[in-house]
Amino acid sequence: MRFDLSGIGDSPRQPGELAQMEQWVIDTRTAMDGAEQLLGRSRFALIGLCSGAEVAYRAALADERIAGVVLWDLFAYPTLRSRLMALAYRAGRITPASLARRVRALRGSITGGSANADERSLQEMEPQKVPPIEEFAQGLQSLLARRCEVSLMFCGTQPAWYTYPGQFRDAFARFGEVARIDCQMLHDVDHMLTLRRSQELFIQAVEQWFRRLPRSAGARAA
Repeated sequence: MRFDLSGIGDSPRQPGELAQMEQWVIDTRTAMDGAEQLLGRSRFALIGLCSGAEVAYRAALADERIAGVVLWDLFAYPTLRSRLMALAYRAGRITPASLARRVRALRGSITGGSANADERSLQEMEPQKVPPIEEFAQGLQSLLARRCEVSLMFCGTQPAWYTYPGQFRDAFARFGEVARIDCQMLHDVDHMLTLRRSQELFIQAVEQWFRRLPRSAGARAA
């Protein structure tokens, strides 16, 4: 089941003063209520893409009916290796033209001018605000404790964000079983799943994960 959250697409913004994320979690749980009444299923698996991954994660923390979550390009935490790789990547992309654009953008910000279209688009593509690693680890641990299956998936086309397959494991090594959560890097898949091949590879990865779920979680999940 796919639906538009409040304020997006065909779903109007809800009245009230709830924070956006809080409202979206309520939207998700309401959709689950409807599916439960219609289908008679009481266990669910959520697939969240980018900001939708944060909705799925926070909904899973709030609702024990959620038996599994796939979190696509959610929070990434740097390691020494990822920082070095990201630095090398950025250095390799510096050209006279790109350097001139950066200088112009910096001059505009100093003089009070607005960022150009390229700079604005880059700002809009920045990943969502990342909570402290201890907070995210605690949240993941609470999901594992109640046997909610978690799969983290990252695209391979944002080398300054998630740079190598073992980055999650290395970043969370001190958090025990959290570091052993299923985590994949899909090298040939773009963040927005724009290309047909990207869509096929992502769906294939999700299906493989779902087939591996314990019967107590996946077999009865809708």
